[in-house]
Amino acid sequence: MPAQDSASHHHSNNNNNNNNNNTERRREYRNDHVSNSHHHQNNNNNNNNRRMNDRDDNSSSSSYNRESRGIQKQYKQQERYHSNNNNNNRYYNNNNNNNRNYHHRDSNNRNYNNRTFTPEEMYDQRKNQSREERNNSPIKPIKDFNNWLKGVLIYKYVPNECTVLDLCCGKGGDLFKFSFRNIKNYVGVDISFNSLVSLSERYNGGRDLKFPAKLIHADVGKVSIESALDSNVEFDTVSCQFAFHYFFQSKEHVKTALQNATSRLKKGGKFIVTTLDSNVLQSMLKKVEGKTLKNSVFQANFQCSDDKSFEEPFGNCYTFQLEDAVDPCPEYLVNPQIFIEMAKEFNLSLVENLNFYDFYEKYRNNRETENSRPRLNVRDMNEDFWTVVKLYTTFVFEKTENPISQLSKDSNSESSQQTVGGYKKILESDIIKL
Repeated sequence: MPAQDSASHHHSNNNNNNNNNNTERRREYRNDHVSNSHHHQNNNNNNNNRRMNDRDDNSSSSSYNRESRGIQKQYKQQERYHSNNNNNNRYYNNNNNNNRNYHHRDSNNRNYNNRTFTPEEMYDQRKNQSREERNNSPIKPIKDFNNWLKGVLIYKYVPNECTVLDLCCGKGGDLFKFSFRNIKNYVGVDISFNSLVSLSERYNGGRDLKFPAKLIHADVGKVSIESALDSNVEFDTVSCQFAFHYFFQSKEHVKTALQNATSRLKKGGKFIVTTLDSNVLQSMLKKVEGKTLKNSVFQANFQCSDDKSFEEPFGNCYTFQLEDAVDPCPEYLVNPQIFIEMAKEFNLSLVENLNFYDFYEKYRNNRETENSRPRLNVRDMNEDFWTVVKLYTTFVFEKTENPISQLSKDSNSESSQQTVGGYKKILESDIIKL
């Protein structure tokens, strides 16, 4: 969040001449959480400056300016979140933040004019960011947290030397996480063709990506991907990150997505999902006036009755946007009970379902996943960022039965198409369109 300039401070200056005792010196310092002018004595001001300077020296290598958010308040916020054992107080009450003005400062500098985008439009038009732009993202702590969480999920539930189906794969942000598990085959599917082109560029330039890959352009909530898959391929893991809320527009879309996820999933294989937590969203919505949830980095506008009830299991729409990540786009509440029951129809048994914050509490010091990548770093998280984290949840399912007929075990054609330094590069023309 941008820092705000606070008011000037006046200090007395003891010089040789009494006439100069009232000379004013203006000093400015930056503090996010102070909005009114404050007058301090000289000793207090020096102490504050020493604390900020010491903090800045210790964090000079960080691209995020921790000084600007108010050091003492940041420590208190983290202590409260890390030591809170009362589940009733675990989710942040958003009432106070509703009075803030929401400013969506998208990295592409687009003026939305109250329009919304389909998921395909949104992801097609998002530009690739340089490493510097990613490091300077206003929500970098949230992105770092999400990458840590996905890294833990993949480390825990993706076995070594396995095959992976990545539904809604986007630009391939998880390629290197999968590579860390030494996977032997990868298939990525996404609704955005431009995102798949970006993924191919990342794959072609990744020297550490030592596995064949196939890319499919399709909406997995509307069409079957069966015809685009090799006849002999089965998957040990299917992943669907930050996308299943789009399918809950209708029961048919959820069924199609589950069919695509399970048709080639081996018995004992895992289906890993991250999505919005409808229980948290509805709980927060009941605590605020109106039908909007927001803070300095996200906003959700709900289409619901005045009593804020959601009687139907599908089609419960809200428009969601997250600074530097999600443009205004319709999403749908994922009813967890309906999701779990429908998954059973596709021979999926629930293994784990945790809100992101509960996941953090469980795995942040867990020896079982201590070697996962990337490492956890929450020192730059603030209250608004933690609020966004708590909007999401995880689902992990296991395939209990495998009705797939015995597949042929012919050699995979992709494995023979190696070039110097790795597997065959993916051209734009290689992306299969359904």
